[in-house]
Amino acid sequence: MAEDIIFQKMDEITIDWFKGVKEANSTLEDVFNEEKELIDQLIPDIKEIPLWAEKTRQALPWWGFEPCSHRWMEGLDEILMMIKDHKYIPTKTGRCGDTPSYVKNTVGRYLNALKKWMSAKKNDDREMAEKIQNMLGTLSKEKKTSVKCLIDLLESYLFDSRKDVQRLSESWKEKAAGDLNLSLLFYGDGLAGWLANSCGFKFLDSLEIYLQAIGGNRDKLPETRFVCNSQLIFAYRIDPNRFYVTHAYLWSLYVHLTGQNLDWLKKNKEYISGICASIFQVLESVHSDDIITRWLIAHFFSALKFWYMRMLNFSPRGHIPHYLQDVPEFPLK
Repeated sequence: MAEDIIFQKMDEITIDWFKGVKEANSTLEDVFNEEKELIDQLIPDIKEIPLWAEKTRQALPWWGFEPCSHRWMEGLDEILMMIKDHKYIPTKTGRCGDTPSYVKNTVGRYLNALKKWMSAKKNDDREMAEKIQNMLGTLSKEKKTSVKCLIDLLESYLFDSRKDVQRLSESWKEKAAGDLNLSLLFYGDGLAGWLANSCGFKFLDSLEIYLQAIGGNRDKLPETRFVCNSQLIFAYRIDPNRFYVTHAYLWSLYVHLTGQNLDWLKKNKEYISGICASIFQVLESVHSDDIITRWLIAHFFSALKFWYMRMLNFSPRGHIPHYLQDVPEFPLK
């Protein structure tokens, strides 16, 4: 059957992408734990860890605050300001489940455009109308069923609870047997897994891939298999700033901890020196002899290094510029 061949190809691509990734990531937590022990050797010199510092340490990047989030970089900025101001601020920015309003607004525009396309009514949102037309082409019976499914699920996503979305998704999945287009949309985690991970930066990109597949272009459909952390495979292609900004934070923290200055960054890391300057200036405003802050910045560095290495491990190395593969050593050995 045609769908069997397509599913087999999707599986082969998925397996090929993951070759070596699991092994490369397997040692990262061990390294992180070793660095944590070294950092905590500073604790004997600390009479008491203030509540704001402990809460900020708990808010540092880790599982649940990951670079696959839409607002990962904004989350890093918030941590930096907490350290500067010596004040913890409760936040969900960049955390699991954080789907910004601009993402939901874009989903709403797609939903409206799909309804207009189905009914052949004029859409005053000309930009979205043109995108939908280019992806879907002419209305047909096969496309109509798949688009109706997508409309139902997007509407439920915007207006109903997660449980309602899940139930509706299961209902549509049962109807997919014997319908190639629908089967493709639900293969693996499919639309259900995609909607459950709308906090990921690839969410809107995958929506376009689903629409292209309904329109007949299935070339990128295997990419929809990657949600949550695994979508980091596409981070550099879709949003290279995730690499540049995280890299800049990593090197700025390193230079601060090793007692070097901005001139060193300008000389040795010119490709990120602009953003390093803004990060480093904030770090320089912190008292260098403040052992609490130094302890916290060291934890920040270690957590960022863990995630940056995962970003590199997931990404096809040939796609990442060599200068972004330069990761600083842990500075407190």
